Formats: sequence, C-alpha cells, structure tokens
Amino acid sequence: MFYRNSAMVLLHQFCYYMPSGRSGQDEKINREIIELLERALSMDRKLPFPKKEYLEVCSLDGHIPVDLEGVTFLPEDVMIGCRKHLVYRKIGNMSFGLPGNFLYDESYNGSMDHYYDGEDYGGHDYYVYAAVFEGRKAEFKNQWFEQGKGPEIMDFDIGKAVARAAFYEPEERDGEILYGMSAQVLYKEQRMNINIISRKQGEKDWALGLIKNIKITE
Repeated sequence: MFYRNSAMVLLHQFCYYMPSGRSGQDEKINREIIELLERALSMDRKLPFPKKEYLEVCSLDGHIPVDLEGVTFLPEDVMIGCRKHLVYRKIGNMSFGLPGNFLYDESYNGSMDHYYDGEDYGGHDYYVYAAVFEGRKAEFKNQWFEQGKGPEIMDFDIGKAVARAAFYEPEERDGEILYGMSAQVLYKEQRMNINIISRKQGEKDWALGLIKNIKITE
C-alpha cells in the first residue's frame, strides 16, 4: 500500500503525462511511478491498482508493462492527475493558470519566470513577472505593447481586475514562425506582465483564455 500510494501521489500531483524524452524531469517522474507501482504489484496483486495511468506512463516512457492478469483495478471513473488540467501559481495578489504539462525553466536568466511545453510538444512559451507600486495604483505600461508589428489591442475586465492584451503579426525568427501576444493585468497596486509565444497559427483564443483565467487571490 505504501508503494502504491507513493505512486498515486506522483501521478496526481507531479506527473506531467508527457514523454520521458521531453526532459530529464519527465523521465525521472515517469520511471519512479513505474518502479513504485510494479513493486506494489509484486507484493499484492489484490490491492486496487491504477491500470489506466500505469499503462499510460509505460507508453510515455517506452516501458513494457508487466502482466496485469488477475490484478484488481481502480474504477475507471476515478480522476487522477491534476496536471491534466490548468495548474495555478500565485504572484502577489493574483494567480495565473498554466497547462499542467508546462515545465518551469530553471536555466532562464531573464527577469521573468519562463514556462514551456517544448518545441516538439506544443511549442509554447509563457513568460510572467509582477511589479508592485507601493502607495499608488498600478497603470498600464504602453511600451509593453510594442513588442511586435501591427498589434491588435483589446481591453477587458477580469473580475475586479482590468486587463489589456496585444496580438502581433506573425514574426519569423531563427527559421520558424512565431505568434506572440503581450498582456498586462492590473489590480490595486500590482501589475502582472505576461508574454505568450505560440508556434501554431490559430491559438489566439487559447492564449486569451489563459489571461482571462487569472484570479484575484487577496
């Protein structure tokens, strides 16, 4: 039960459900889950077992599953894997939602936090940072919306916050076409600054949806 439950924690909270070949982090988590589940299975084949998730992670890792004949399985409708949905991270008094399979780029040296899914696995980049203006209300910074050509700018509300987003014309860079958007969200003294880059056409609504999912968390 200990080994099964340890694997369940990884499956529910930490597994990105992405191929092991994407990153060392994916490989480590996928293989640890497989090892824990197979150890539990070797000790008790009657313990309810997450068959669907086990087979999925085996496929992601290129691992040949062990024989599951006679094993007791968890019900198919049991929901496992919070990273199959949006995952929220907090900065100041706002939380922003990211696809759960996005990795945090620990090697990025810029002033913003960088999250990504990998060029071969979606091709998205999400950059974010927040500024706080003590003693005065945050305002839009116009230069933020001048990062590309022909910006299409829109203003809208997100609950108690106000937001502005700019969508730029496609830009060729390093042999690939990039679709960029910039956004700022203001609430009281805080301004959240976001850049989103896509490598596929037609993802404007997807990027805008991420901005509109920002939540006030005071």
